[in-house]
Amino acid sequence: MKPGLPFLLAAAFVAVSLLPLLLLRVCVNNPAYENEVAAVEEKHLLLARNITAALERYALDTGAAFQLFMSVDRAAHLSGNFEQLAQHLGFRHFCILDAEDGVIRSLMVPDLNHAPMVPANLARLRSIATSQPSFSPVMADGEGRATIFLVKSLGENQIAVAALSTDYMVQLQSAITFGRRGHAAIVDQEGSVLAHPSAQWQREMKNIAKIDPVARMVAGETGVSQFYSPVMKGDMIAGFATVAGPGWGVMVPQPLEDLEGRAAQLEIIALAVALVGLAVAALVGWLLAGRLARPLGEVVDAANAMSEGRLESRVPLQSGLVPNELRELSTAFNGMAMRLQDNRED
Repeated sequence: MKPGLPFLLAAAFVAVSLLPLLLLRVCVNNPAYENEVAAVEEKHLLLARNITAALERYALDTGAAFQLFMSVDRAAHLSGNFEQLAQHLGFRHFCILDAEDGVIRSLMVPDLNHAPMVPANLARLRSIATSQPSFSPVMADGEGRATIFLVKSLGENQIAVAALSTDYMVQLQSAITFGRRGHAAIVDQEGSVLAHPSAQWQREMKNIAKIDPVARMVAGETGVSQFYSPVMKGDMIAGFATVAGPGWGVMVPQPLEDLEGRAAQLEIIALAVALVGLAVAALVGWLLAGRLARPLGEVVDAANAMSEGRLESRVPLQSGLVPNELRELSTAFNGMAMRLQDNRED
Protein backbone atom coordinates (compact mmCIF):
# COMPACT_ATOMS: atom_id res chain seq x y z
CA MET A 1 0.00 0.00 0.00
CA LYS A 2 1.40 3.35 -1.04
CA PRO A 3 1.66 6.05 1.63
CA GLY A 4 -1.00 8.70 1.65
CA LEU A 5 -0.64 12.46 1.51
CA PRO A 6 -0.75 12.98 5.32
CA PHE A 7 2.15 10.59 5.79
CA LEU A 8 4.18 12.11 2.97
CA LEU A 9 3.65 15.67 4.19
CA ALA A 10 4.44 14.76 7.81
CA ALA A 11 7.61 12.98 6.67
CA ALA A 12 8.58 16.02 4.61
CA PHE A 13 8.12 18.33 7.63
CA VAL A 14 10.26 16.04 9.79
CA ALA A 15 12.97 15.87 7.14
CA VAL A 16 13.02 19.65 6.71
CA SER A 17 13.23 20.21 10.48
CA LEU A 18 15.82 17.46 10.95
CA LEU A 19 18.37 19.00 8.57
CA PRO A 20 19.06 22.21 10.55
CA LEU A 21 19.12 20.20 13.79
CA LEU A 22 21.80 17.93 12.38
CA LEU A 23 23.77 20.94 11.18
CA LEU A 24 23.38 22.53 14.62
CA ARG A 25 24.74 19.40 16.29
CA VAL A 26 27.75 19.28 13.99
CA CYS A 27 28.52 22.99 14.22
CA VAL A 28 27.70 23.63 17.89
CA ASN A 29 27.52 20.51 20.02
CA ASN A 30 30.58 18.66 18.74
CA PRO A 31 32.97 21.34 20.08
CA ALA A 32 31.23 21.31 23.49
CA TYR A 33 34.06 19.35 25.07
CA GLU A 34 36.70 21.57 23.45
CA ASN A 35 34.86 24.65 24.73
CA GLU A 36 34.81 23.19 28.25
CA VAL A 37 38.54 22.52 28.06
CA ALA A 38 39.26 26.05 26.82
CA ALA A 39 37.18 27.60 29.61
CA VAL A 40 38.90 25.46 32.25
CA GLU A 41 42.34 26.33 30.91
CA GLU A 42 41.60 30.02 31.30
CA LYS A 43 39.96 29.81 34.74
CA HIS A 44 42.42 27.37 36.30
CA LEU A 45 45.45 29.27 35.08
CA LEU A 46 44.00 32.48 36.50
CA LEU A 47 43.34 30.77 39.83
CA ALA A 48 46.88 29.35 39.94
CA ARG A 49 48.30 32.81 39.28
CA ASN A 50 46.18 34.31 42.05
CA ILE A 51 47.49 31.73 44.53
CA THR A 52 51.09 32.34 43.43
CA ALA A 53 50.55 36.07 43.97
CA ALA A 54 49.50 35.35 47.57
CA LEU A 55 52.54 33.11 48.08
CA GLU A 56 54.86 35.73 46.60
CA ARG A 57 53.52 38.23 49.14
CA TYR A 58 54.01 35.65 51.89
CA ALA A 59 57.59 35.00 50.79
CA LEU A 60 58.35 38.73 50.88
CA ASP A 61 56.82 39.08 54.36
CA THR A 62 58.67 36.12 55.83
CA GLY A 63 61.92 37.23 54.21
CA ALA A 64 61.55 40.71 55.71
CA ALA A 65 60.74 39.26 59.13
CA PHE A 66 63.79 36.99 58.87
CA GLN A 67 65.99 40.04 58.27
CA LEU A 68 64.34 41.76 61.22
CA PHE A 69 65.03 38.82 63.55
CA MET A 70 68.72 39.00 62.65
CA SER A 71 68.78 42.54 64.03
CA VAL A 72 67.42 41.51 67.44
CA ASP A 73 70.29 41.60 69.91
CA ARG A 74 68.88 39.98 72.99
CA ALA A 75 68.59 36.25 73.56
CA ALA A 76 65.72 34.19 74.96
CA HIS A 77 62.37 34.20 73.22
CA LEU A 78 60.45 36.65 71.10
CA SER A 79 57.99 38.89 72.87
CA GLY A 80 55.49 41.61 72.13
CA ASN A 81 55.22 42.61 68.50
CA PHE A 82 58.00 40.22 67.48
CA GLU A 83 56.08 37.32 68.99
CA GLN A 84 52.85 38.27 67.19
CA LEU A 85 54.67 38.72 63.90
CA ALA A 86 56.46 35.39 64.20
CA GLN A 87 53.30 33.50 65.11
CA HIS A 88 51.30 35.16 62.36
CA LEU A 89 53.85 34.23 59.68
CA GLY A 90 54.35 30.67 60.94
CA PHE A 91 57.89 30.89 62.33
CA ARG A 92 58.83 28.20 64.82
CA HIS A 93 62.37 29.19 65.59
CA PHE A 94 65.21 31.49 64.61
CA CYS A 95 68.86 31.05 65.44
CA ILE A 96 72.38 32.07 64.44
CA LEU A 97 74.91 29.25 64.29
CA ASP A 98 78.70 29.34 64.34
CA ALA A 99 81.09 27.29 62.26
CA GLU A 100 80.63 24.28 64.55
CA ASP A 101 76.82 24.60 64.47
CA GLY A 102 76.82 25.96 67.96
CA VAL A 103 74.03 28.37 68.80
CA ILE A 104 75.19 31.95 69.05
CA ARG A 105 71.72 33.41 69.43
CA SER A 106 68.29 31.82 69.54
CA LEU A 107 64.78 33.26 69.34
CA MET A 108 61.92 30.84 69.93
CA VAL A 109 58.21 31.42 69.45
CA PRO A 110 56.34 30.72 72.70
CA ASP A 111 53.71 27.97 72.78
CA LEU A 112 55.35 26.19 69.84
CA ASN A 113 57.46 23.08 70.25
CA HIS A 114 60.97 23.65 68.99
CA ALA A 115 62.53 20.54 67.54
CA PRO A 116 66.34 20.31 67.55
CA MET A 117 68.09 20.90 64.25
CA VAL A 118 68.78 17.71 62.31
CA PRO A 119 72.50 17.44 61.39
CA ALA A 120 71.68 16.38 57.83
CA ASN A 121 69.44 19.43 57.49
CA LEU A 122 72.19 21.72 58.79
CA ALA A 123 74.67 20.35 56.27
CA ARG A 124 72.24 20.98 53.46
CA LEU A 125 71.35 24.44 54.71
CA ARG A 126 75.02 25.42 54.80
CA SER A 127 75.35 24.23 51.21
CA ILE A 128 72.60 26.58 49.98
CA ALA A 129 73.38 29.56 52.25
CA THR A 130 74.32 32.76 50.40
CA SER A 131 74.58 36.42 51.29
CA GLN A 132 70.86 36.74 50.51
CA PRO A 133 68.05 34.95 52.41
CA SER A 134 67.15 31.69 50.68
CA PHE A 135 64.24 29.30 51.09
CA SER A 136 65.19 25.66 51.45
CA PRO A 137 63.22 22.78 49.95
CA VAL A 138 60.76 21.26 52.39
CA MET A 139 62.44 19.06 55.03
CA ALA A 140 61.40 17.13 58.10
CA ASP A 141 62.44 18.80 61.34
CA GLY A 142 63.48 16.91 64.46
CA GLU A 143 59.86 15.93 65.11
CA GLY A 144 59.17 14.90 61.55
CA ARG A 145 57.09 17.96 60.70
CA ALA A 146 57.21 19.44 57.21
CA THR A 147 59.36 22.54 57.52
CA ILE A 148 60.78 25.19 55.21
CA PHE A 149 63.99 26.86 56.38
CA LEU A 150 65.13 30.37 55.67
CA VAL A 151 68.92 30.57 55.64
CA LYS A 152 71.52 33.28 55.12
CA SER A 153 75.31 33.28 55.27
CA LEU A 154 76.69 35.86 57.72
CA GLY A 155 80.39 35.36 56.99
CA GLU A 156 83.02 33.63 59.14
CA ASN A 157 81.09 30.37 58.59
CA GLN A 158 78.12 31.73 60.56
CA ILE A 159 74.61 31.25 59.25
CA ALA A 160 71.18 32.53 60.27
CA VAL A 161 68.46 29.90 60.15
CA ALA A 162 64.69 30.18 60.68
CA ALA A 163 62.25 27.27 60.76
CA LEU A 164 58.95 28.01 59.01
CA SER A 165 55.86 25.81 59.13
CA THR A 166 53.85 24.97 56.01
CA ASP A 167 50.53 25.78 57.69
CA TYR A 168 49.88 28.82 55.48
CA MET A 169 50.31 26.75 52.31
CA VAL A 170 48.03 24.03 53.68
CA GLN A 171 45.31 26.57 54.58
CA LEU A 172 45.59 28.20 51.17
CA GLN A 173 45.38 24.87 49.35
CA SER A 174 42.49 23.49 51.41
CA ALA A 175 40.35 26.52 50.54
CA ILE A 176 40.37 25.54 46.84
CA THR A 177 37.85 22.80 46.04
CA PHE A 178 35.38 22.61 43.15
CA GLY A 179 33.57 20.08 41.03
CA ARG A 180 33.87 16.47 42.11
CA ARG A 181 37.64 16.33 42.57
CA GLY A 182 38.97 19.73 41.52
CA HIS A 183 41.63 21.03 43.89
CA ALA A 184 44.89 22.92 44.26
CA ALA A 185 48.35 21.58 45.05
CA ILE A 186 51.50 23.41 46.14
CA VAL A 187 55.02 22.04 45.74
CA ASP A 188 58.47 23.30 46.62
CA GLN A 189 61.23 24.22 44.18
CA GLU A 190 62.17 20.53 43.80
CA GLY A 191 58.64 19.25 43.26
CA SER A 192 58.04 17.92 46.79
CA VAL A 193 54.54 18.35 48.20
CA LEU A 194 53.93 21.31 50.51
CA ALA A 195 50.13 21.14 50.41
CA HIS A 196 47.94 18.53 48.71
CA PRO A 197 44.49 16.88 49.14
CA SER A 198 46.32 13.62 49.88
CA ALA A 199 47.19 13.80 53.57
CA GLN A 200 49.66 10.97 53.11
CA TRP A 201 51.54 12.74 50.32
CA GLN A 202 51.56 15.86 52.46
CA ARG A 203 52.98 14.06 55.51
CA GLU A 204 55.58 12.26 53.39
CA MET A 205 56.51 15.47 51.55
CA LYS A 206 56.29 13.23 48.48
CA ASN A 207 58.27 14.31 45.46
CA ILE A 208 55.99 14.40 42.40
CA ALA A 209 58.38 16.09 39.99
CA LYS A 210 57.77 13.36 37.40
CA ILE A 211 54.21 14.62 36.85
CA ASP A 212 54.23 16.88 33.80
CA PRO A 213 52.92 20.17 35.27
CA VAL A 214 55.15 19.77 38.35
CA ALA A 215 58.22 19.15 36.18
CA ARG A 216 57.38 22.28 34.22
CA MET A 217 56.88 24.31 37.41
CA VAL A 218 60.29 23.14 38.68
CA ALA A 219 61.65 24.45 35.38
CA GLY A 220 60.02 27.82 36.13
CA GLU A 221 57.22 27.55 33.57
CA THR A 222 53.61 28.74 33.75
CA GLY A 223 50.83 27.30 31.61
CA VAL A 224 48.29 24.49 31.20
CA SER A 225 48.91 20.76 31.08
CA GLN A 226 46.98 17.49 30.79
CA PHE A 227 48.37 14.54 32.74
CA TYR A 228 47.53 11.35 34.63
CA SER A 229 47.16 11.72 38.40
CA PRO A 230 48.15 8.62 40.41
CA VAL A 231 46.34 9.79 43.54
CA MET A 232 43.15 10.72 41.66
CA LYS A 233 43.50 7.70 39.36
CA GLY A 234 42.43 9.60 36.28
CA ASP A 235 43.39 12.06 33.57
CA MET A 236 43.50 15.66 34.74
CA ILE A 237 43.85 19.13 33.27
CA ALA A 238 45.68 21.76 35.31
CA GLY A 239 46.63 25.40 35.17
CA PHE A 240 49.98 25.94 36.88
CA ALA A 241 52.25 28.82 37.82
CA THR A 242 55.57 29.36 39.61
CA VAL A 243 56.13 31.59 42.64
CA ALA A 244 58.82 34.15 41.89
CA GLY A 245 61.63 34.03 44.45
CA PRO A 246 61.27 30.75 46.36
CA GLY A 247 60.41 28.84 43.17
CA TRP A 248 57.41 27.10 44.69
CA GLY A 249 54.79 25.85 42.24
CA VAL A 250 51.00 25.99 42.30
CA MET A 251 48.76 23.86 40.13
CA VAL A 252 44.97 23.74 39.98
CA PRO A 253 43.91 20.41 38.43
CA GLN A 254 40.48 19.03 37.61
CA PRO A 255 39.50 15.59 36.26
CA LEU A 256 38.81 15.55 32.54
CA GLU A 257 35.79 13.36 33.25
CA ASP A 258 34.16 16.39 34.91
CA LEU A 259 34.43 18.26 31.61
CA GLU A 260 33.24 15.24 29.66
CA GLY A 261 30.22 15.04 31.96
CA ARG A 262 29.31 18.69 31.40
CA ALA A 263 29.76 18.32 27.64
CA ALA A 264 27.56 15.19 27.73
CA GLN A 265 24.87 17.11 29.61
CA LEU A 266 24.88 19.77 26.92
CA GLU A 267 24.52 17.10 24.26
CA ILE A 268 21.64 15.50 26.16
CA ILE A 269 19.89 18.87 26.34
CA ALA A 270 20.51 19.42 22.63
CA LEU A 271 19.17 15.95 21.87
CA ALA A 272 16.07 16.57 23.97
CA VAL A 273 15.45 19.86 22.15
CA ALA A 274 15.93 18.08 18.82
CA LEU A 275 13.46 15.33 19.75
CA VAL A 276 10.86 17.86 20.89
CA GLY A 277 11.38 19.79 17.66
CA LEU A 278 10.93 16.65 15.59
CA ALA A 279 7.80 15.69 17.51
CA VAL A 280 6.31 19.17 17.01
CA ALA A 281 7.26 19.11 13.31
CA ALA A 282 5.68 15.69 12.86
CA LEU A 283 2.48 16.75 14.67
CA VAL A 284 2.17 20.00 12.72
CA GLY A 285 2.89 18.17 9.48
CA TRP A 286 0.28 15.51 10.21
CA LEU A 287 -2.41 18.06 11.15
CA LEU A 288 -1.66 20.24 8.16
CA ALA A 289 -1.56 17.24 5.84
CA GLY A 290 -4.92 16.14 7.17
CA ARG A 291 -6.32 19.60 6.58
CA LEU A 292 -5.07 19.53 2.98
CA ALA A 293 -5.98 15.91 2.25
CA ARG A 294 -9.61 16.11 3.45
CA PRO A 295 -10.85 18.37 0.58
CA LEU A 296 -9.02 16.19 -1.94
CA GLY A 297 -10.59 13.09 -0.45
CA GLU A 298 -14.05 14.64 -0.75
CA VAL A 299 -13.40 15.38 -4.44
CA VAL A 300 -12.28 11.76 -4.95
CA ASP A 301 -15.40 10.44 -3.15
CA ALA A 302 -17.69 12.63 -5.23
CA ALA A 303 -15.96 11.55 -8.48
CA ASN A 304 -16.32 7.87 -7.52
CA ALA A 305 -20.00 8.41 -6.73
CA MET A 306 -20.59 10.06 -10.13
CA SER A 307 -18.81 7.22 -11.88
CA GLU A 308 -21.36 4.90 -10.24
CA GLY A 309 -24.22 6.95 -11.70
CA ARG A 310 -24.98 9.25 -8.77
CA LEU A 311 -24.78 12.45 -10.76
CA GLU A 312 -26.26 14.48 -7.89
CA SER A 313 -23.06 14.00 -5.89
CA ARG A 314 -21.33 17.23 -4.96
CA VAL A 315 -18.24 18.29 -3.04
CA PRO A 316 -19.11 20.13 0.22
CA LEU A 317 -18.20 23.80 0.24
CA GLN A 318 -14.88 24.31 1.91
CA SER A 319 -14.60 26.60 4.96
CA GLY A 320 -11.90 27.52 7.42
CA LEU A 321 -8.19 27.43 6.68
CA VAL A 322 -8.25 25.82 3.26
CA PRO A 323 -6.00 26.96 0.39
CA ASN A 324 -7.71 28.86 -2.40
CA GLU A 325 -6.61 26.22 -4.89
CA LEU A 326 -8.65 23.57 -3.07
CA ARG A 327 -11.65 25.88 -2.85
CA GLU A 328 -11.41 26.49 -6.58
CA LEU A 329 -11.04 22.74 -7.19
CA SER A 330 -14.23 22.04 -5.24
CA THR A 331 -16.12 24.81 -7.03
CA ALA A 332 -14.89 23.68 -10.46
CA PHE A 333 -15.79 20.05 -9.72
CA ASN A 334 -19.29 20.99 -8.59
CA GLY A 335 -19.77 23.10 -11.71
CA MET A 336 -18.65 20.21 -13.89
CA ALA A 337 -21.01 17.85 -12.03
CA MET A 338 -23.95 20.22 -12.53
CA ARG A 339 -23.28 20.47 -16.28
CA LEU A 340 -23.02 16.70 -16.59
CA GLN A 341 -26.29 16.25 -14.72
CA ASP A 342 -28.03 18.89 -16.86
CA ASN A 343 -26.77 17.29 -20.05
CA ARG A 344 -27.94 13.87 -18.93
CA GLU A 345 -31.41 15.21 -18.05
CA ASP A 346 -31.69 16.87 -21.46
